[in-house]
Amino acid sequence: MWAKSWTQGHREVRLGTYCAGVVPRGVSGQRPPLAEHRVVVIARDRHIGTNLADDLEGAGFSVQGPIAGPDGIVAAVEQLRAGLAVAALVVDNDSTVVMDACKTLAPLPGMEVLAVGDYPRAETVAQMLDAGVVDVMTAHCPPIEQHARIRRSLTRAAQEVSPLLSAGVFTIDVAARTVLREGESLRLTRTEFDLFLALARRPDRVVSAVELLRACLGYDHADPHVLTVHIQRLRAKVEPDPAHPRHITSVRGVGYCLRSD
Repeated sequence: MWAKSWTQGHREVRLGTYCAGVVPRGVSGQRPPLAEHRVVVIARDRHIGTNLADDLEGAGFSVQGPIAGPDGIVAAVEQLRAGLAVAALVVDNDSTVVMDACKTLAPLPGMEVLAVGDYPRAETVAQMLDAGVVDVMTAHCPPIEQHARIRRSLTRAAQEVSPLLSAGVFTIDVAARTVLREGESLRLTRTEFDLFLALARRPDRVVSAVELLRACLGYDHADPHVLTVHIQRLRAKVEPDPAHPRHITSVRGVGYCLRSD
């Protein structure tokens, strides 16, 4: 029943105010160049969690998970530390699981906790709301309504996240979409900025070529050479010696990494 409610193929065009970086397919004609916010799905039932995550990704959200229990909580906190606003979706019919997650996550600026499940008693819903859960949705909530509720939470969370990121000699102003290298402004195109930001959110960690192609260029399947060309153009602007890059390094067959040292 849960899976059916999330896999009916609803892809309505949604109206209203959109959270930055969260644009559904059909509005702009392409996937968002970079989802600036993150939905973390915390679910013990992997099948249910996967169906929900797939639906949200198809609607244009940037999603991590499903991840169960404490690991899901840790994943949500890591995304927040990377400078992302986070909507943590705790998918469970047990309200105590939701409230346990809420104890850790709800006090964090830039984090909003939402519950998804079947809670027949109004007292149970009230307890979760009192514990800090910002929204409670049933398993049968129509996708268009569910997406709107998540957008609203991400919009609120984004107002509490610092717009500045630092990675080594670089300072990134996410809101202004600017990059400084030791105080010097770099003139990056939209695609170059999106690539650099995706790398800067996880300094010293490899970001796969597949993820960069999908998130920054809008390709689910593409010749890796397309990404190579964009990385070369980015290196020409951020590296002192593009022929011998020391900031943006490559890991053959995997992806790229922005070094913070």
